[in-house]
Amino acid sequence: MNIMKMNLIEKNIVSIFLIFSIAGIFIPSSFLWGKNFTHLMLSFLAFCVGLTLKPKNFSNVWRSKKIIMPILTFKYTIIPIITFVVCTASNLPDIFTIGLVTLTCCPAANTGNILCYLSKGNTAMIIMTTIIGALISPFITPYIIFVLLNKIVHIDIKQVISLIFMAITLPMLAGILISHQCYKHISKIQPCIPSLGILTVAFIIGTVSAQNSSKINHISIEFLILCTFLITIFLSLGYLLSRFIKYDVENSIAMSYEMGTFDGVLGILLTKQIVGNEATLSVVAFAILNIIIGSIASKLYLLKQKRKLAHG
Repeated sequence: MNIMKMNLIEKNIVSIFLIFSIAGIFIPSSFLWGKNFTHLMLSFLAFCVGLTLKPKNFSNVWRSKKIIMPILTFKYTIIPIITFVVCTASNLPDIFTIGLVTLTCCPAANTGNILCYLSKGNTAMIIMTTIIGALISPFITPYIIFVLLNKIVHIDIKQVISLIFMAITLPMLAGILISHQCYKHISKIQPCIPSLGILTVAFIIGTVSAQNSSKINHISIEFLILCTFLITIFLSLGYLLSRFIKYDVENSIAMSYEMGTFDGVLGILLTKQIVGNEATLSVVAFAILNIIIGSIASKLYLLKQKRKLAHG
């Protein structure tokens, strides 16, 4: 992502996602044709992320390992456990519990990078944690899902590993390789990649919304409140944990979005593979709320930054 400036699409990410999700519900015929291309579109997103990377990005990861590793460890263990406990305590239907736990076992969303930028957080840091999280997810996500959900539904770990590796890791590595070999050419299109990614994710959300348009009444107000509670807790934990271990405000904002945003597209694919399409509506609802609440958080973080500057 070009962290120096943002275009109209990136600045209006929340509105775009809402428009596509509503259009999917009320004009499903416009999106249903794309339901068989979700896997391909996720791979395309991962490939585009790889195109934005340079070898020096990974040396930056090594230098920042004392920040990155604790956050990723917390994200891949405590966050899914909290989700499972809250869903179980709330007597949420198993189909919704499976969707939310699966989603919160996924790496962070690239949209979190944009929200971090809008919040004046350390964008370079969250980009790195998001990428590292995506690359290691085939070795972590399937096992966390299995441990938490195997008593509720059968989990084929090999299939989950294969899906993540083929949809995320391999395309991202291919993008990194091509970027390294053809950087002069790739650098010309890099500023467009975030916007292309946003529109691709928006179309996937519209497609899943269209597939579930007849079931929209299954999403209750109580479920939306539960999702709002979880997202708020996760964003807050990322920030507070970072401040507790004495990271500065900019890094803490980045880690807030690292811990509090999730790859909704991967969550949709994994949930569909594990339990079928009927559970994906809960994932889409959570993912959309994730962006809305993340956007509200960005306003609060900006206010905090302004107060910090005002007080010298």
